[in-house]
Amino acid sequence: VAIKMDGPNVDGSGTRVFIGALAGVVRGTVENVTVNGECFYSICTNGSAFVGSIAGSAYKGAIISNCRNNAPITAGRYTSAAGGIVGYSVGARIMYCTNNALVLSRCTAWGGHARAGGIVGLKYNGNDGINITEIISCTNYVTPKANAYANISKVNCHKGDMFGYTVDEVYDTF
Repeated sequence: VAIKMDGPNVDGSGTRVFIGALAGVVRGTVENVTVNGECFYSICTNGSAFVGSIAGSAYKGAIISNCRNNAPITAGRYTSAAGGIVGYSVGARIMYCTNNALVLSRCTAWGGHARAGGIVGLKYNGNDGINITEIISCTNYVTPKANAYANISKVNCHKGDMFGYTVDEVYDTF
């Protein structure tokens, strides 16, 4: 599966894009999926992009198990999160998954955020006690990268082998 989006021209700071080779949003169970090719969404504009090989986002009740990513992942906007398996997670259980490809998250301007994780790009920290994302027995083989489109000093770039960053707010698709 290969997904590459070079458009549309999207403007508006409240616009969120969720992209995955299998689904934009997962709220159920996904098992035994391997992704090859490329997952790419990079537009230098306002808004947020969440990109993962399986799903752009996974929410409470979602279980992603025994999945493998071999596709380079790129997410880019004012703020973006790229994950080898899931771009953004709130309360999902991700287990026995493997990332074998480069994960790159890019941001556009002063104050933007780029978050890249080998398994999950951005995860909700679960401070409400019910939306805790679990990453269980997963493996990442390639160091994620997070940077800005231009050499800008006031950007927030975070990367990690399992997850790129945690937040206190829940972003929903509705």
